[in-house]
Amino acid sequence: MTIALFSDIHANLPALEAFFKDVDKRNPDTIYCLGDLVGYNIWPNEVVNEIKNVRYQPLQAIMILALAE
Repeated sequence: MTIALFSDIHANLPALEAFFKDVDKRNPDTIYCLGDLVGYNIWPNEVVNEIKNVRYQPLQAIMILALAE
C-alpha cells in the first residue's frame, strides 16, 4: 500500500499543483491531508476548490478511525 501525505499548503496554489502532479505519477492508494491548507498566501479559494476535486482523507478522519479501533 502506498500513501501520499501533504500539509502546510498555506494557500500556495503552485505548490499544491506541483504536489498533485507528482502524486498522479506515483498513483498512491490513498492521500492524507494533515492540515493547514489556507492562510499566508494569495490563493485560498483556488486551493480549496482544488482540494474539493481530489480524493484524500483529512487528519480528523484518521484520528476518528484510529480511536474507533
